[in-house]
Amino acid sequence: MEMKNICGKIPVELHERLKLEVEELGISIPKYLEMVIEEHMTRKGEKTNMAELRTVAVQVTEDLFSRELETEEPEATDPEEAEE
Repeated sequence: MEMKNICGKIPVELHERLKLEVEELGISIPKYLEMVIEEHMTRKGEKTNMAELRTVAVQVTEDLFSRELETEEPEATDPEEAEE
């Protein structure tokens, strides 16, 4: 596969985070950038409608979970009710 060079300046703090991540993954910065760009281009092509996304799961403390249950109101299941 033919390869091309890409270069650009980024903030020092971002570069430090990048270095830590590639070290943890055990890959090179060029390989990491290739993965990130591929992922971005794939997602861009999918044109995901953010309104259609749903949260699958989150972890919270027992205290927060209990408080949320006490204040939770039932969600509308009818799409027309949700728009009101």
